[in-house]
This record gives sequence, structure tokens and C-alpha cells, in this order.
Amino acid sequence: MKHFQCLVASFVLAIANVAVAESVTGQVKEVNPTASTLTLTGTKGDFHTFRTKTTTEILLNGKRATLTELTPGTFVQLTRGESDFAVRIVSPAPLPRVKVAPPQSEVTVPGTGGRAKPVLIGLIKAGQRVTITPKKVSWSGGGSRKGGFCDWRGYDGTNMNGKPWMAFVAAVGTEEYWPKDNALSFTVSATGVLTLFANDTAGRTTRAKAM
Repeated sequence: MKHFQCLVASFVLAIANVAVAESVTGQVKEVNPTASTLTLTGTKGDFHTFRTKTTTEILLNGKRATLTELTPGTFVQLTRGESDFAVRIVSPAPLPRVKVAPPQSEVTVPGTGGRAKPVLIGLIKAGQRVTITPKKVSWSGGGSRKGGFCDWRGYDGTNMNGKPWMAFVAAVGTEEYWPKDNALSFTVSATGVLTLFANDTAGRTTRAKAM
């Protein structure tokens, strides 16, 4: 009788990661031809910068275009490759799937979120008029202002991003609006997502009293 020997073999498999292209839709905030970068505003008001290569395909109204032809405020659909390089950029792009801003609503904007965590209101179209009236605002920053509360106009004599620190900000794409009186009213020049936040940086200690 013949005996068969069963050998157990072990294998080491090396499987390379394959970059999966991801498409994102955003509003052009800034184009930097020198650095070959494109900064987009996301649907939550967040910013993200993508790098481009000479091989990046850019289509504007169905025709090939250059990076400098993408104007701030327009929506683009960007296909992202490895290391945040843009593989393909198409403009105009379908509007993002964001709820439409209600015609009238009452919202609470905390003083702790800042630009990094804005309150998302919804999509509004170019030509629409937005009026914001405060009910009660009392925000407090940290540092030298700790314990000293301000209203929605922020702290007098301060400057952060070109406006008073802790001022209320309404942003639509690349446009930002903030109050100088007891009411804030503006007409939107380009379709975008309306977000609200306190003019503060992420990570700073802030307090907010009840609205």
C-alpha cells in the first residue's frame, strides 16, 4: 500500500492598496495658480485645498479649461486621487444634496463651534434676501476676555479674519456677512449653502449664554 504524505503550505500574500477615486462637490473659494491648488468650500462650510497636476483634467461648460478659469463661487465636482491631488474637475456641477433653507426659522448658534463647526441652515439661491435678527446673544471668549461677555457684534477693537473677534458671521460660499447694528440683512450674489458661526478659531475656550 502506498502512503501519501500531505504537505501543508503557508503563503504570505502582499496585496497593494489601490487608490479609489472619490468625487466631491464644493464651491470654489480660492484658486492659486502659483501653487497649482484649488480651495473648495464644503456643504458644512468647511474648507479643503486640493493640489493639481499637469495631467489634471479640467472641464468648464464641457470644454477643456485651465485652473485660472475657475472663478470663486461656482460649484465644481472634483475627483480626488492620492494625497489630495485632483484627477478631474468639472464645472458647473450639480448642486450638492443639501436641504433647502427654510423661509423662516429660529436657530441657536453656540459660541463654541466657530468656523470649524458652523450651524448649517441650507441651500439658498442667488438673488435671495436674508435677514437675521438676534433675540439674545451673549458670548464670552477666553484669554484676556474671559468672563467678559459681548453681543453678536463681537468685541470692540479686536480683529480676527478681518472682523471683530466673536462676531456673528453668516457665510454663503466665499461670501461672509456680519452685523454692525441690531439687524443683519444681505442679498446673496451666488447660490450656496448658508452657514452661521461665531468668528472664533477651533479649540479656543468660549462660553455662550442662552439665546
